[in-house]
Amino acid sequence: MARKIIFLDFDGPIATEQSYQAVEVNRARASLLIDTSEVDAANYIDKKLVARVEAICAATDAKIVLSTSWAIMKGAEWCKAMLYRKGVTEGRVIGMTPRKMSNYFRGNEIDWWLEKNRDVSREDYVILDDDKDFHPHQLPRLIITCIVTGK
Repeated sequence: MARKIIFLDFDGPIATEQSYQAVEVNRARASLLIDTSEVDAANYIDKKLVARVEAICAATDAKIVLSTSWAIMKGAEWCKAMLYRKGVTEGRVIGMTPRKMSNYFRGNEIDWWLEKNRDVSREDYVILDDDKDFHPHQLPRLIITCIVTGK
């Protein structure tokens, strides 16, 4: 049986302008009382949006592949641990796309990952992203989210 995969970007699907603004407002309020120069980046991740991703995974038995610059900035293990802390079932995140492809074109990265993981059919994946940098053959599998709200 072929595995089902969600290629997950963070900015847009689970980290939005609204979540960034909420953190900054709280940070500004707290700065009156404490030093907030070191804010945990996980605070920018909206737990409700992560719950939506988890619900999709649970309903479809899908696994998550990280397709986000956060995996380079913070590290894949940090991203996995943060998703688990925010409510994704342990073991659900199974990998990440390579971030070294030419010009960081996500379409190439996803094609590379699929080529290396042939047990995932070309019909058994979706891409959750706020951008459109994908190949024409991937567009039917792309779910574009709003960077402001995540919807």
